[in-house]
Amino acid sequence: MKKLRIILFVTVSLCVLFSAAPASALSAQAPSQWAQSDVTKAISGGFVPLELQSAYGDNITRSEFCKLTVTCVAVRLSLTVNELIAKWCSEKFDQNGVHPSYRENVFTDSNDFYVNCAFLLNIARGCGDGTFNPSGLITRQEAAAMLFGAFAAYGGGIMMNQRMAYFYENYTDIGMIADWALVDVAYIFELGVMNGVSENTFAPLSYFTREQAIVAALRLCTI
Repeated sequence: MKKLRIILFVTVSLCVLFSAAPASALSAQAPSQWAQSDVTKAISGGFVPLELQSAYGDNITRSEFCKLTVTCVAVRLSLTVNELIAKWCSEKFDQNGVHPSYRENVFTDSNDFYVNCAFLLNIARGCGDGTFNPSGLITRQEAAAMLFGAFAAYGGGIMMNQRMAYFYENYTDIGMIADWALVDVAYIFELGVMNGVSENTFAPLSYFTREQAIVAALRLCTI
């Protein structure tokens, strides 16, 4: 009888624990309703690394975004990441007419394979002081710049349809976008890969969640 009471107590306690958990904490593990379909498509298409297939409401880090974008470029070109890097190094030339090569320790604070690959593919930029801040959260303007770098890496082309003109004429926070990111943000907006957070604001300094990043990557790679 005593053992039965203990089992019942534990069972009730667990029920109370999970029922008391905030709904937002539980739902954040699954994609939001608006993103569910695209996240499913991206995963089935092989665009999303396994470690990014959870906690969709979390803000994505700079190194995680490197892995997502590099993976997307490889899948878009029907290559593995290693094949992509080998192809890039054998076919591309730098400003001196020399084939680029994969390098380790590109940044002083990271030797992550995908960060190094993103740098090689001209997707990622550092912080200007030799560091990359791999565990830092990525802002929307940084994400846009990297997405446009990924678009260029797989050879995408742009057909103008006036969205860029609308962006420049109507978005009220353009002045908050860094000079180095403005053109990339405008092109990514033109492509429909990223939109504003409202009809006239882009929120360039706000962070990007995993599900937002996955949906943007899917759009980018299915243009």
